[in-house]
Amino acid sequence: MRPRFSPVSLGTPLKSLEVGDFILTEASYPPSSSLPSHAHELPSLTFVVRGYCLETVGRRPRECKPHSVIIKPAGEIHSNKYGNTGLQCLLIEVKKERIPANDPASEMLKEFSLVHDGALPALALRVYREFKVEDVSSRLAMEGLILEMLAYATRKTLQISAQRVPRWLQEVRDLCHEHFAEPISLMTLAQTVGIHPGHLARIFRKQYQCTVGEYVRRLRLEYAARELVRTQKSLTAIALEAGFYDQSHFTNSFKAHMGVTPNEFRSAVGLTSQRRRPDEHIDDRP
Repeated sequence: MRPRFSPVSLGTPLKSLEVGDFILTEASYPPSSSLPSHAHELPSLTFVVRGYCLETVGRRPRECKPHSVIIKPAGEIHSNKYGNTGLQCLLIEVKKERIPANDPASEMLKEFSLVHDGALPALALRVYREFKVEDVSSRLAMEGLILEMLAYATRKTLQISAQRVPRWLQEVRDLCHEHFAEPISLMTLAQTVGIHPGHLARIFRKQYQCTVGEYVRRLRLEYAARELVRTQKSLTAIALEAGFYDQSHFTNSFKAHMGVTPNEFRSAVGLTSQRRRPDEHIDDRP
């Protein structure tokens, strides 16, 4: 028997807003607590502000870390186990009338997904910052950012479900991931896989909706975002490790891509103080 739908949040609601076709609720959960199997009536995107939990869907537990985004379909049965610092999150529920059945986003919201890095958590962080400020422009800004989140997640879903890419194109993508911090030229990639550079550029853009250069820049920025969250390294060190010329180049690229400077990203909602302590533990047994 399917469990009954839960309330908006089974934690302690701290604040709630309706923004256009979305319902935003900030909630907290006590340390070392757990929730039995339950489901939510509306599809949602959950941004983990701080703390850790294991979210089990079916028999598979998933570790939800700070600044993860959880995409959850309506009616998805799941249970939760929280770490010894508890958890605080922003739940973004999508009203049923917002997503028509023929909208590509409806397919994305039918599958559970957990995203740790990249543009989606960065957009969610910006939503949370606007949620906390709540000035005269915040609701409009939040609605736009949430729509960007849906568009980004939908694009990723469509990419994954697309037909199998040629082996050489997958090899090019793998090379980008392995060597993103190094100087990479289109000519070198083309020679490595034995494909004409013009054909490589055209097919790569068609498959991934960006140029090879844009793809590599995104990998560098995603690496930098992880290092900003997980380490105390200087901006200069992170910039060089990620493959940028210098700190200035890194800062300009990061702000253009993420909407905030690296320092603002690092300091937002206590990022540097929220890394897991050595003594923090979650029982991750199924």
